[in-house]
Amino acid sequence: MSTELNRKRSHQERIEAIFAFIEKQAKTFPKSQFKEIGLNPRTAEMWLKLIEYIQNQPRIRLIQTDHNLFVEKVEGKYQALMRNLSVDDTVPFEQRLQFLTDYLKSLYTREKTRDQSKTASSPETNQNSSQNSTETIRQILDALSTCAILDSKFNQYAQILRSANPNSEEVQFYALSKWQKEVLMNIEFQNDLKRILNREFYFPSLDRIIKEYPDFMEQLKRAKQIFQTYYSFLHQKFADWMFKLD
Repeated sequence: MSTELNRKRSHQERIEAIFAFIEKQAKTFPKSQFKEIGLNPRTAEMWLKLIEYIQNQPRIRLIQTDHNLFVEKVEGKYQALMRNLSVDDTVPFEQRLQFLTDYLKSLYTREKTRDQSKTASSPETNQNSSQNSTETIRQILDALSTCAILDSKFNQYAQILRSANPNSEEVQFYALSKWQKEVLMNIEFQNDLKRILNREFYFPSLDRIIKEYPDFMEQLKRAKQIFQTYYSFLHQKFADWMFKLD
């Protein structure tokens, strides 16, 4: 009887039956129990692995019109990764909380970019939107290069961003997010940046640097503006100390 029922059920009906059965279970249970809803262990394992795979993929949204069904990507691979890590109970809670924060921030950025692209009125506007990550990376690398003239350590701080592929927006966004977490939020980097941008340094060779780079002090001013803008965009607590720099 159960085999006959199995053949008649659609894929959606099977999925609904699987989740309804899982919902009723109070604890971890073996796949053999799916026999109760007409699935043998081998078939149950196939469906469960398929469900697990789908749950780890970027989310989509289906848009039904009168004559067609459209698919919209709600997440990218980075957002899916952050979402999955935030609910992974093998990861320490503090890290999960940070992953969830990163997920919400990146999701907001993605949705904002998507909304802007929908309201864009010209090809130039769309092109500018798609170049946001490229321009941000370029500006930060310029600012780091300026700081590196005084302290070569800033070349190390730039390594993650230099690996970003300029032809892939998703790779660029991932590189920025990774750089934010590993460098921008690092206390050592913040202290080094404060020292440079507050001009709390003494270099006997500063005159030589200015001779070699006549507009060096202007470059340093632009670097400060770039970091102020980027820190403000990420979080107000970072902006607080940036705007106190003279």
